[in-house]
Amino acid sequence: MSTYTEIVKACVARHHYTPKTENIDSKIAGLKERGFKDPVKMIVSSPSILGYAFENIDSKIAGLKERGFKDPVKMIVSLPSILNYAFENIDSKIAGLKERGFKDPVKMIVSLPSILSLAFENIDSKIAGLKERGFKDPVKMIVSSPSILGYAFENIDSKIKYLKRVGVLCGINSTNVIENIPVILGCSIKKVKLTVGILFKHCKATPSVSIMRNCLFCPIQKQVLTSLEMNNILVTDLIRISKKRSENMSEVVDVLSDNDDRLSRLLCSS
Repeated sequence: MSTYTEIVKACVARHHYTPKTENIDSKIAGLKERGFKDPVKMIVSSPSILGYAFENIDSKIAGLKERGFKDPVKMIVSLPSILNYAFENIDSKIAGLKERGFKDPVKMIVSLPSILSLAFENIDSKIAGLKERGFKDPVKMIVSSPSILGYAFENIDSKIKYLKRVGVLCGINSTNVIENIPVILGCSIKKVKLTVGILFKHCKATPSVSIMRNCLFCPIQKQVLTSLEMNNILVTDLIRISKKRSENMSEVVDVLSDNDDRLSRLLCSS
């Protein structure tokens, strides 16, 4: 499918108009000049960009830089609708986040630009809901993992329920685990079960280390949580990536030290 066809289809589907070829070519060229590597993808995602004057786009990029955003182009690529946001609304969001205890709203927004589209009512509801579920410092959790703001409580509750069952079995406080590793709330139950299994094996291999310390510092367990896909997962990949990021290689060795390869059997059975 040609560049022109992709964009025209997107415009017709969303805005019921057919843009002129010369306007598309001009916009693509201008966006490339401003550092946007894939203008076509941007326009298909948000066809209204074709209606923005470059003067307005330049003003938005400059204004974002003035507010401390170091890479406005990357932000706009992630969330093209930012071009629609008035600076008055952006400033209001930054101020409102500070009022709620978030010390570095700019850093949060860089991590998750879609925060700019969240109503404060939703943010307040998420903070209150996390407190109701026993988390002492929801703000700190959200700072560590801003994407929590987009999670439905139904999904959060399912992770809490599972981890509470696990906590009863191994004697750990599931609330503390989530507070220390809030990214776990964004993982699938399947991935959480896998990491819990790895954690148990790791604890058996290092009995002198507390369960909480294992939970926080086991490099393989953390790697599965944060990045690896579940499909066709290989032990060799786990080891290779963990070695690159682990500051304590003995932890990896401890898990994989015996001949029957406990981790390999664990992964194959998951």
